[in-house]
Amino acid sequence: MVVAALDPGPEDVVWDVGAGSGSVAIEAGRLARRGAVYAVERRPERAEQARRNAARSWNVEVLTGEALELLPTLPAPDAAFVGGGGEEIAGLIELCLVRLGERCCPVRGRLVAALATLDSALEAANVLRRAGLEWRLSQVSVARARELGGRLGWEALNPVHVLSARVPRFTPRNLRFSGDPEK
Repeated sequence: MVVAALDPGPEDVVWDVGAGSGSVAIEAGRLARRGAVYAVERRPERAEQARRNAARSWNVEVLTGEALELLPTLPAPDAAFVGGGGEEIAGLIELCLVRLGERCCPVRGRLVAALATLDSALEAANVLRRAGLEWRLSQVSVARARELGGRLGWEALNPVHVLSARVPRFTPRNLRFSGDPEK
């Protein structure tokens, strides 16, 4: 669902922020086969796992560190995925919006976030509201089968909120969030 919403083209630059095991980056790399995918993960052990998983993906680069520090140094993306984000989610979404607007391309940029908590989903949606963008929020739930008294039943897993938006290409100076002082 996330990769479909990212909709990476053959020559796109894609960001996977909070890459975890690298699964989104690897799948995006297959679709952006002449492009580049940057997977950013703050936890060294998870970044190493993503590197191992992406070893056969020639166009996926895994970076270890804090996203708010690394993202400004990367090429501007055509599509950005944010997985996680915690208390930094609003800042990550704002930064992704600004950088998505920097690319010279008639095709709108794509922002997708998978968020574990309702608070994070609301914070991210509020950033998109303040930026004046249309967005879509979906909840994805999965359940696993398990034995219940000798019969088969379902055990629900924590749902994930998937937020997506199309971002027009504009200069960062034109992007204003409500409440920002005039520049």
